[in-house]
Amino acid sequence: MYDNFIFSLGSALPIFLVMFMGYILKRRNIVDESFVRQANTMVFNLALPIKLFSDVSKTSFAESFDWGFILFVVIGTVISVFIAAVFARFSVKNPA
Repeated sequence: MYDNFIFSLGSALPIFLVMFMGYILKRRNIVDESFVRQANTMVFNLALPIKLFSDVSKTSFAESFDWGFILFVVIGTVISVFIAAVFARFSVKNPA
């Protein structure tokens, strides 16, 4: 269980640290809005996918494949969508 958590942290934490650093630099007026837009585009469209692909490519799916967990996620998703649909049907007055 903790292996998945550590894997997730290793994949996402560097990206969040870059985002936090950008936030601090912008608040201190070291970088301007134009740089922030360009850096956001680079981080989300280039750095994050490369980092995630790199981390996933090193993972052995045969060792970590868990049918029980996949079934749990699928059932949870179906139940959530069903509950949301029922809630929307009774709470939305004008469907248009």
